[in-house]
Amino acid sequence: AAAAGGGAPDAALCALFAENSYARTKCTSMALSVLVTVECIRAFAAISEKQSLLRVPPWANPYLGLGMLAQVGLHSCILYIPKLRNMFKVRALDVDDWRLVLCYAAPVLLLEEALKLAHRLIEPPAKQTAALRAQQR
Repeated sequence: AAAAGGGAPDAALCALFAENSYARTKCTSMALSVLVTVECIRAFAAISEKQSLLRVPPWANPYLGLGMLAQVGLHSCILYIPKLRNMFKVRALDVDDWRLVLCYAAPVLLLEEALKLAHRLIEPPAKQTAALRAQQR
């Protein structure tokens, strides 16, 4: 182990993140999957700037759905086709890994929806704004 005041890092720790180690490729796979999942969530959340996904569902824009399907399909190819997996230096994820990916990505959806709610609560509706302008004249 490394000395308390510095020194060389532990050889086992260095080997853990060696070029093609299991830990490194697993971390890369998880990080890439979280990124892809977060971007899918953000794209669906952006269907409406102010309205919740409960009011404007993801299928409101079928082209976005097709685009996301293509993105998830390509990501799956990278993770589960051996030649691509070796090329990108990633590992296939199991069900528990995907659960963890979703746990890391889900707060983005909650944050996006909370920001939309705050925007709706802070910004007055257009009819009220027009009535206020008319009264000021």
